[in-house]
Amino acid sequence: MKKSFWFGIAAVLVTCSNFAHAFEIYPLSDTQRCSSISEAGLVPVLDKVIYANPGAKDPALDNEKVTALLMGGFGIWKSKFEAANDIILKQEPSVLCIGLVYDAINKPNASAFQKTHIVFGVNFLTTLLHRPGIDSNAALKVTMAHEFSHFLQNRHGLVFEYKLPMLSVKMKELHADCMAGYLLSIGQNLNDQEFQKAQHYLSFIADAHIVGDHGIASQRREAFLYGRNAAVIALNTGHSELNTTSGDIIFACKNKYSWTR
Repeated sequence: MKKSFWFGIAAVLVTCSNFAHAFEIYPLSDTQRCSSISEAGLVPVLDKVIYANPGAKDPALDNEKVTALLMGGFGIWKSKFEAANDIILKQEPSVLCIGLVYDAINKPNASAFQKTHIVFGVNFLTTLLHRPGIDSNAALKVTMAHEFSHFLQNRHGLVFEYKLPMLSVKMKELHADCMAGYLLSIGQNLNDQEFQKAQHYLSFIADAHIVGDHGIASQRREAFLYGRNAAVIALNTGHSELNTTSGDIIFACKNKYSWTR
């Protein structure tokens, strides 16, 4: 086990050197490389700590620690795709900007946009980390995998354009849930107990009604499980984590959650 691990690390390092324009992850505080965030109308958090409300004694989040945690997590998948010589990481722009932004209290959110950014709202992340009955570690991993999936959808230029606009959004979201299940089987791997906690979180944040844009609880759980099973089948039939590309994951989920062009 230890031997295969170190061989894997060596493969990652060798492959990384072959990238002409190395794909890198940067914090939003790098305003030179991540300046385009203003075009999306978002305000990045640049303070070291964020307080829940004016006058609060204890910070709600440590921006530096949270950003480092997010960059480390996304870096795991970046390294794996570099090891697989994934063409998607050779595209320009060769940058992914990560960090916290200010979001509305009544509309907390995390999002991936412009092929270059994945951001987490302060209110969204604060709620996620302190929500009763939810395992914050599993919830954060699922959210990171889901948003990284949107990042990959954007980099591949996938378009989900069905006749019903809400169905278009739902198919894109369920495809991302499916990809998240796959991603969490090849990086930041979830054990069976963590998987159940992740399923519980997806149920918790799912649409309450079938007429929604993300999917009801059973749909989101099914998509996540579909991706996990696809990864298990691939790994059990000779495919390794080190040669898995983003394209492999995207197409593994296509049969059930297809884009239109």
